[in-house]
Amino acid sequence: MHGRTHGFLNIEGVAIAHDINHLTVLGWDQDQPFMNDTFDWPQWPALDVSDPTVINYYQGIVSLGNPLAQNLEALSNPGTIKQEPQPAPSPELILPDSQPEETDQLTGEPLGVAVNGDLWWGGFTASLTVTNQSEQQLDNWSLSFNSNHRFYGESWGVNVATEQLDGELYRYELSGADWGASIGAGQSLTVGFNALSDMDLGRGGALTEDMLLAPGSEIILL
Repeated sequence: MHGRTHGFLNIEGVAIAHDINHLTVLGWDQDQPFMNDTFDWPQWPALDVSDPTVINYYQGIVSLGNPLAQNLEALSNPGTIKQEPQPAPSPELILPDSQPEETDQLTGEPLGVAVNGDLWWGGFTASLTVTNQSEQQLDNWSLSFNSNHRFYGESWGVNVATEQLDGELYRYELSGADWGASIGAGQSLTVGFNALSDMDLGRGGALTEDMLLAPGSEIILL
């Protein structure tokens, strides 16, 4: 190291690199810089160089390896020690909070249907209480079932479409209409229609689901 730093690089305008180098060697009294034999002058000017520059000078010898060139001038400002650049930390991957996808599809059976009504001679008046069991309003709902009784042409809260199947069997399709077109979440409404029957249901009493539906049929939500 001593041999590589005998140079004349100007340091702060008061000393040269050679002077600072000899700060590492003291005279015999241990309180003065070494008296150079070749140039026959003491390295007193080195004592006027600021401490931060001296620190940077020796840091340059270790980290840069060639203080005789322009490496010392490339050091950071006095008072700081140049550090090797560190790789930037990888940005943390931030994932969005998991949120359930919104969907308009209904889960489970959104409608509950209870059948009742009144019997009269040759037919009946059916009353269907429809309950919205979902958490959102139902619009344009409809349902179907098979029955042995034919629609009589009068209804309220629903439109009734019928299709005659084999024999005396009819397929009913009921869809909400007018005030019955929409059912709020958790709410119920009662719709109805009249029908004629060739079966002996009696001259009075209450209509049941078993009377309304054909054997083996069930109410299906469309």
